[in-house]
Amino acid sequence: MIMKRSLLFIVTTVTLLFSLPQVNFGQAPNLGTSADFALFTTVGAVTNAGTEYLTQVTGNVGSNSGPISGFGNVDGQLHPGDGQSALAAADLLLAYGELAAAIPTFFPAPLLGNGAILPPGVYAIGEPATLNLDLTLDAQGDPNAVWIFQIQGTFGANANSKVHLINEAQACNVFWKIEGLVSLAANTTMRGTIVANNAAINMVAGDTLEGRALAINGAIGVSQSMIYLPSGCGAPILTGPAAPDLLSIACYTIFSSGGPVTNAGITYVTGDVGSNNGLTTGFNPLFVTGAIHPIPDGSTAQAASDLLNIYSTLNAMPYDIELMRPDLLGHNLVLTPHTYIMNAAASLTDTLYLNAMGYADAVFIIKIYGALSTNNYSKVILQNGTQSKNVFWLVSGAVSITDFSEFVGTIVVNNGSIDLTTGVNLDGRALTTVGALNTSAITAIMPPGCFVASPPVITTEPTDQIVCEGDSVSFIVIATGDSLTYQWRKGIIDIIGATNDTLTIDPVSFSDAATDYNVVVSGTTPPPDTSINVSLTVDTITNITTQPASQIACVGDSISFTVAATGTGLTYQWRKGIIDIIGATNDTLTINPVALTDAALDYNVVVMGACSNDTSINVSLTVNAITAITTQPVDQTACVGDSISFTVAATGTGLTYQWRKGIVDIIGATNDTLTIDPVTLTDAALDYNVVVMGTCSNDTSINVRLTVNEVTAITTQPVDQIACIGDSVSFTVAATGTGLTYQWRKGINNIIGATNDTLTIDPVALTDAALDYNVVIMGICSNDTSINAALTVNTETIITMWPVNQTVCVGDSVSFIVDASGSGLTYQWRRGIVNLIDGGNISGATNDTLTINPATLSDSASNYNVVVTGGCSSVNTLDVTLNSAGNFGILAGTAISSTGFSIITGVDVGLSPGVRSTITGFPPAIVVDGAIYASDDIAPPGVAAMLIQAKQDLTDAYLFAEGASSPAPATVAGDQGGLTLAPGIYKSTSTLLIQSGDLTLDAQGDANAVWIFQIASDFTTIGGAGGNVILSGGAQAKNVTWQVGSSATIGNGTSFKGNILALTSITMNTTATIDGRLLARNGAVVLSGANLINKPSDTLAPGNSTTSINVSLTVND
Repeated sequence: MIMKRSLLFIVTTVTLLFSLPQVNFGQAPNLGTSADFALFTTVGAVTNAGTEYLTQVTGNVGSNSGPISGFGNVDGQLHPGDGQSALAAADLLLAYGELAAAIPTFFPAPLLGNGAILPPGVYAIGEPATLNLDLTLDAQGDPNAVWIFQIQGTFGANANSKVHLINEAQACNVFWKIEGLVSLAANTTMRGTIVANNAAINMVAGDTLEGRALAINGAIGVSQSMIYLPSGCGAPILTGPAAPDLLSIACYTIFSSGGPVTNAGITYVTGDVGSNNGLTTGFNPLFVTGAIHPIPDGSTAQAASDLLNIYSTLNAMPYDIELMRPDLLGHNLVLTPHTYIMNAAASLTDTLYLNAMGYADAVFIIKIYGALSTNNYSKVILQNGTQSKNVFWLVSGAVSITDFSEFVGTIVVNNGSIDLTTGVNLDGRALTTVGALNTSAITAIMPPGCFVASPPVITTEPTDQIVCEGDSVSFIVIATGDSLTYQWRKGIIDIIGATNDTLTIDPVSFSDAATDYNVVVSGTTPPPDTSINVSLTVDTITNITTQPASQIACVGDSISFTVAATGTGLTYQWRKGIIDIIGATNDTLTINPVALTDAALDYNVVVMGACSNDTSINVSLTVNAITAITTQPVDQTACVGDSISFTVAATGTGLTYQWRKGIVDIIGATNDTLTIDPVTLTDAALDYNVVVMGTCSNDTSINVRLTVNEVTAITTQPVDQIACIGDSVSFTVAATGTGLTYQWRKGINNIIGATNDTLTIDPVALTDAALDYNVVIMGICSNDTSINAALTVNTETIITMWPVNQTVCVGDSVSFIVDASGSGLTYQWRRGIVNLIDGGNISGATNDTLTINPATLSDSASNYNVVVTGGCSSVNTLDVTLNSAGNFGILAGTAISSTGFSIITGVDVGLSPGVRSTITGFPPAIVVDGAIYASDDIAPPGVAAMLIQAKQDLTDAYLFAEGASSPAPATVAGDQGGLTLAPGIYKSTSTLLIQSGDLTLDAQGDANAVWIFQIASDFTTIGGAGGNVILSGGAQAKNVTWQVGSSATIGNGTSFKGNILALTSITMNTTATIDGRLLARNGAVVLSGANLINKPSDTLAPGNSTTSINVSLTVND
């Protein structure tokens, strides 16, 4: 399974690599001061185990809370719990936060490497991860490309694993955020900055890290490892300190200000030799390219003065890095351009590298406050552009550079002797302020800067040779110079008679093989030139020394056959029988992944060499099948108390099973079937799975679900309800259980559509009253039925018979009677708006019959009325219902026109059967919060039908208002200006006017009071002295209806209230306004000026009362 995921990841990665544009997917964090550390932890020890000098570190080493131990010389500073480490700890935590906040772009499998090539991006792995073999990071030509690996667990690298950077990828742009232990096996090459959170970092022998190892709350352990800070990404170029000015001393190669200078043997010197206080002896002028000063002179005096100045300059320079183990100088230590200090005697062993990091003018100053000595064959090697002229050694003590050592740089010794022994090569100068200077058969070449000598120069070096035993071979050298002589050597041993420019060996034997053939070319001008060492390889017969061995593997494994052979120039060809295996041309044949078809008995290899071939024995490959789940477990659903089983089927060898809940093993669940009996609610889970383990591999099933359903139980019963006709009422139930559905019933009869936890009846009717509303709640596991609940329905308050006018004589008894229907009715008779009370000649003031006995003249009045109050809302039988016609402020039959800036607000404008072309004057007239519709509109769909219905609803309302007869209509005629009218029906058998004053409609405190004006002919209001309709006593315009049998005209400047329902046309004159509607059944509506038409308020009056019309009592004398 892991291998499949790895292959899928590699394929996906390669696809992305070649399909995505060059984009930087991540943002490099700001490491701050922690960027200067190669090894650092916020809390914990930083330890080097084993031989100190076998670990090489370039960069600072620090711990903000813990010891630092076991390190030799570090090319950086040690910071054990100081101010610098405190800053680095704070900056590291900030950088960790930036890495953790990076948004992932890829989600690879936890096994990295195996030849995968990854483009830039943020890689999130939600579990421990491992690096195996080769992982290549491809920047695709973008040097700023960034990789961030977010690993939610430990991270390990298998032995010999390597991270490669290609196409301008840089280690400084690679970051590994790891939430656990980091462990690198032997010979791992890592690149990038490792940030381990709350865990340690361990490196072992042969490990290389181009980057940083930074831990948060974890120790760091290294052993025989190489760690160096990455370059690039804006890191400053190391230039080192300023080089001192050598002045006249630049021309001296060997010099003492105060002591003899002596030589023994043949010493070659390029540059001056001398002493300012002693004799200079033993140097052959033939081998010195420069001046020999046998006794002090003016030149040596100046050189002594300049040398003292140079010493003072070097001594005063502040140091950057202290090398803590001067006794371990060398041992392949790499130094970079800095000023170094050693506060004890130094001993150079093996090799010291000086790396200019590509900057040719980089300066190295190494200050030793003690003696300096070397072991034989020690070397100082210059790397990446370092020049000997830029290397300076300040030594406060004796210097001893011993046999065959290669030393580089200008040595400035204060008060100490200098000894350069046999075979030493000095690319620099040996200078002392006070002390003897002794040389013995050395070569010392002064760096450029004073003058250039012309010794013999080899222009064409000899080259390596490869032959078989018995062949003839020649080495050839070409050199320039005068009177050249040649001496070929094997190492440093002269070959007798080999004194020409060509060395021939014929025939070649095995004993002639060597890697150090060279030639010394001498001429008139010293020094002689020595060629490079070249090798003679004598090929041997090919011979297999270790045969391959048979292998047993599982499908998907990686296996290898390996052969070992001796011989020269060996190549390999693996075969299956006699058939070559394409590409199998190494000493190891790897099959990865192994398939069943790879099984065979006759794998072998032909080993071919320069001189002969050899074929191995046949070996076998036995392939076993891997573990594979063939039938996955499936989701289960059960009720509490049931028994359920999950089952898996798999193929493979030696299978065992372990069922799990998530990642937690279920004890005893080790068969192919997991049974849970009985099931409880706590058994419910989304992640039941099974690990099937076999001889070759393991396979883990998919996660499956166990859904546990509860028993149905009502927790809150429905309760009895009381409502009025037309109200909305709800019964509600609450229950627990799984998969609940509901069915409300009336008795045992289902109520259609009542399938929620709430039953709503809206509007309530008398037939809805019942004692046995209940609900059946059905669940997956069981059902439950509620108790019965009752619905009691009360009726509306309606006056069914109105009181009538009475005429009596003084002393008579008279009664007003009202008849009403409803629930819980009460009565209050009034005179105007003043309540009557029983007493005197008044009785029944709070009953349905008011009696006045005996009647007096003072009892005469025209405004007797009764307020009837019930348990439910009241209904006024005079209400004129407009239905859909109420949506319109203007509704006409033939045309609608406007000649000014009229505004219609809150209502629509409609025309039917008239068409859109007969609606004119819009604009400038406008409709606010409404729309204009005509019968021929095609959009939106259904306009014509909507208008037809509105016209029908207008006709029905018109006919209702025209025919209203209870209470009995009061007859009116002519001009109504200056009158105040109580609620009721007013009938005019001809035209009607409002002219000589305003008409006031007084509701006497009843906001539901209704007026119907039945006008047989035209209706006109005339502006000027009056013509307005005034509402008082709580009257509302929506409750005023003007039924006009012909046409209506609203005069100039008139303020009008109510809904006009005209049989023919309606005209509004200039500046007239209306709170109401202009509804013309058959004719046109004309707006003649800047008119305002506002939708009347729909406010409902509170309470459950209704008030009768006013009736009169006439008492005759």
